[in-house]
Amino acid sequence: NPKDPRPLTNLGNALIKLDHIQRAFECHEKAAELGGDTDATLRFNLATSLEAIGQVQAAVAQYEAVLKLDPLCSSAHINLALALQDLDASTQKDRIAYHLETAVELIPNDLDAWLNLGDFRLESVDDNTMSIRALDAFEKACKTKEGQFSPEAYLGKASALSQLNQIQAAIDAAKHSIRLAAAQQHPSHPDEESATLIAAKNLLRDLLFELRDNLSSSA
Repeated sequence: NPKDPRPLTNLGNALIKLDHIQRAFECHEKAAELGGDTDATLRFNLATSLEAIGQVQAAVAQYEAVLKLDPLCSSAHINLALALQDLDASTQKDRIAYHLETAVELIPNDLDAWLNLGDFRLESVDDNTMSIRALDAFEKACKTKEGQFSPEAYLGKASALSQLNQIQAAIDAAKHSIRLAAAQQHPSHPDEESATLIAAKNLLRDLLFELRDNLSSSA
């Protein structure tokens, strides 16, 4: 059936896995045209394809269209927030916060949703209140099923604790992040440290220096 968008969607998805991004976009664009304005899944596929080829503003419009059709699509809320951050996070803070907070309400047990919210709050810190809210997001990330094994979640927690000047607690969280990240190193490349492991080690070093300085000044 030439008017059936499903073969184009399947082809587009396969091309994405093969890293043929432009061709995948063309398939998803045609599929969305065939599906009209009422199919949220086709619009979502088009949005992700647009983002992949660098057309972020156009992707934002498609994610917004998805949410008009399906306001409970958590993936669209998250992707829209991240796309808005790519465009201009400084002028879109309220919109970004709304979509990330909506996502964790929709999928409260999802690790990545809490990490995205925590990262956003951490980067938006202008007072202790936002640092506390960032810590809350990372603590909830740590409590998810996957989060208890996530070095990223504990690194975020350590960073938020550091901003709150809770140095010893931050040190403990950074050490736990290092242990988790080290355990997840690929056995065939033990010397290739992940970005998270490097970041956790750097944070721990800075925290230990700060703790030493605090102890010296109080002596």
